[in-house]
Amino acid sequence: MNVVGREWAPQLAGNLDDRLASLSKRERVVAFALRDGLDRRRIAESLGVSPHTVATLVKRLYAKLGIRSRRDLARRLGMRGGPSLP
Repeated sequence: MNVVGREWAPQLAGNLDDRLASLSKRERVVAFALRDGLDRRRIAESLGVSPHTVATLVKRLYAKLGIRSRRDLARRLGMRGGPSLP
């Protein structure tokens, strides 16, 4: 993949289900909350953690899924069912 062009994200081995399985339970909850339009502050309040912790979780899940934006996340997760916030 060309690093200079738009397609900068690394090609990850395995399908999306495998990559989702590599996420921690909390990363999965955050991923689906982001997909559903919640902001980081609301996610942090619901989980009882700081917004900084949510930002770290977002960075990790983006790296694991090979994405770089909320739009990419929504496109990848589509209408998949997933965990919800407490």
